[in-house]
Amino acid sequence: MVILLKILSEFLTPYLKRSLLISFLLTVFCSLFDLLAVTSIIPFISFLNGESFESSSFSLFNLLPKIYSGEQNLYTTGIIFASSIIFASLLKVLFFKYNSYTTAKIGNHLSNLVFSGYIARDYEFHVQQNPNKFLLIITNQLDLTIKCIGLLLQLFLAAVSASLIIFFLISFNAKLSLLAILILSFFYWFVVINVRNKLSDQGESIRTLRQGQIKLTREATGGIRDIIINQSYKSYTDYFNNLDFGIRKRIANLEFIGNYPKSALEGIVISVIVTTLLIFNKAGIAANFAFIGAAAYAGQKLLPTLQMIYYSWTGIKSNEARIADVRNCLISCKKRDTEIPSSKKINFRNFNEIKLSNISYSYSKGSKRILNNCNISIKRGEKVGIIGKTGSGKSTLMDILMGLLNPTGGDFFIDDNLINQKYWDYYSSQWRKCISHVPQEVFLKNETILSNIIDKNFNKTSTNKKKLEKVLDVANVNQFLPSLDKDINTFVGDRGIRLSGGQKQRIGIAKALIRNKPILFLDEGTSSLDEKTEKEILQKIREAFPLLTIFMITHKKSNLKYCDRVLSLSKGIVREIKNPY
Repeated sequence: MVILLKILSEFLTPYLKRSLLISFLLTVFCSLFDLLAVTSIIPFISFLNGESFESSSFSLFNLLPKIYSGEQNLYTTGIIFASSIIFASLLKVLFFKYNSYTTAKIGNHLSNLVFSGYIARDYEFHVQQNPNKFLLIITNQLDLTIKCIGLLLQLFLAAVSASLIIFFLISFNAKLSLLAILILSFFYWFVVINVRNKLSDQGESIRTLRQGQIKLTREATGGIRDIIINQSYKSYTDYFNNLDFGIRKRIANLEFIGNYPKSALEGIVISVIVTTLLIFNKAGIAANFAFIGAAAYAGQKLLPTLQMIYYSWTGIKSNEARIADVRNCLISCKKRDTEIPSSKKINFRNFNEIKLSNISYSYSKGSKRILNNCNISIKRGEKVGIIGKTGSGKSTLMDILMGLLNPTGGDFFIDDNLINQKYWDYYSSQWRKCISHVPQEVFLKNETILSNIIDKNFNKTSTNKKKLEKVLDVANVNQFLPSLDKDINTFVGDRGIRLSGGQKQRIGIAKALIRNKPILFLDEGTSSLDEKTEKEILQKIREAFPLLTIFMITHKKSNLKYCDRVLSLSKGIVREIKNPY
């Protein structure tokens, strides 16, 4: 519960905090009108039973407004009783509606903080993260955290209501009320002591199983071709069934733990009421039906209120591990202000030279260096080929050149600007505005080919239409469009499953070129193309975009003839070699 309160205090806006405060105030008003309804039953039953009613004989009435007097009768007391119940009920409806909207707004706010903060983090952060854990947080654990915020509000309402009802019962008969409350408190204390560790363990198990379920689902959908070929349906479905059954069983256990005290208490409460009536009878006050009825009504209100406190507590307790995950994610994804140099803002679009001086990189402190004292100087408009064996550091070098990874040693210059020191976040973000990138595995959205090439803010002016036609031609996308049912408006399927690898790479090239950036990075971006198509596209890019600076990782030596210079990597060391072409 402490972690939940920390989330509310640390990550809510002032507006949402005020909304929560209003919710807490509404709980107090709801509880006060509940007390008024309980209290107003006494004069009503008195008149209904033909008895006289003296408010002075009941101490609580001295604390309430003087709404009862000796001139009242059955009808007026009945109206007051009914009105107080109706108003208390309406106030509760308002409370639950307001709380629903408040928790919805809080949920939307926290979800946006997590999602926007996560995708805004630097590339190095994402390299070290487990995406399955993030998916679990955004799809499941955030919802559970918001549910627990609602439970927290319910717990507060129930606690205030229970306190006022207990106050009513004590003012009616202190000894008997304290005895009954002591019995109920002991019962719930005994239950809490026995289930608190189980709640934490069950919640932790559900979290682990959910993460495994998401991991399995991603693997199954991503590797569906291999599953079909290898006919491994049964192993996947059996594993999924085991995970899912484990989750459902533990959820059922939590539901049982949260609800069983209510049924167990019914027998205890009835026994307490019967015992109280017998004691009253022996004490000679059995005829005071008004007070007995009020006590019974108050007890009937108290039992579900205590159960609500317990149920809310079990809901929060069982989700503590998941709430902690959400808070840790909120902390790690908290947006950081980008420090901007006071001297000047900068635009690298018209850069003249890229220079790496003694650049080194390792993915973690003390680990082996991937790059070691690399020195490179590239002029604007040059086409640079990058070759080397698998694991030699080619992709790491390209990630540094794209401003995705901050070198762990050396200096990274754009013209005369040192960008990898104090203002790395600002400089690297400005540098990335100059870059287009085509990876070996092109990611495509489950939308049309056109939607995967252009941005949503693409204006369909005559000039932009010509640009689109140009990149479709340069990337040879036009060659396969006629074979599709809906031409450029054909849906590509999830991650482009309806297209071949070469078609996806051509779409990726078109998308990169239409952005009109001064630098293009091809990380095996043509590897799935046949030799003829690959040559055509690379030649067209040189001719159509002569001023474009290109970095191209390739394992095909024939592609080097389109490069002005060739860099070779071996064991993290870069050296320039003579272009064999």
